[in-house]
Amino acid sequence: MRGNYNEKRTSCSLNKYESGVGKTTDTDLLAITASKPSLFNQKVLLIDVDLQANTTSNVKRTFNQRHFPQSFVKAVQSGTLKNAIFPLTKNLDFIAGSIAEHELTDTIIDNSKSKRRYLYLTKMVDEIKYDYDYIFFDVAPSTDTVVDAIIMASDYIIAVQEVRKMAMEGTSNFIGKYLQPMLDNSLKKHTFKLQVYYPHF
Repeated sequence: MRGNYNEKRTSCSLNKYESGVGKTTDTDLLAITASKPSLFNQKVLLIDVDLQANTTSNVKRTFNQRHFPQSFVKAVQSGTLKNAIFPLTKNLDFIAGSIAEHELTDTIIDNSKSKRRYLYLTKMVDEIKYDYDYIFFDVAPSTDTVVDAIIMASDYIIAVQEVRKMAMEGTSNFIGKYLQPMLDNSLKKHTFKLQVYYPHF
């Protein structure tokens, strides 16, 4: 039964500070596939956090929707994500992105202490988390304050890459030089273990 706080809920973000690797497409397809009653029948929330709002464009075309109650930015600025949730299907809900995503950086910095900014979105995500089996975030191909906060609100971080040597080196740098130090700095009082799974080809 959804809403049981004893059950494990999962939030995921697909990250890479490089564009053109299929991150948005993969995120959208994961959300749609997981929600399909004929496949996995999971209750899913898809959130567009990318300044380019490509997921929002995909949703508009796929589901023939043009208007949404509130963007992710406006929802965060209001202090709750609940009012921005829009049902696309029985199992799939959506929070739209907007080109005003850059305003979110100022909101987070202005309303949080330096290291606490990493955790700024965690409480808002936790507020809705137990209404879903999965929450998927489409984030920008960058390393900024907003992406940092989304990473900290995610249970799983999936580094998307091309199948080539240089891409693997980039992923290693993303994990070792960006992700791990950020986690170490923001979670000094918490027990945390970063698990890395490398694909085998």
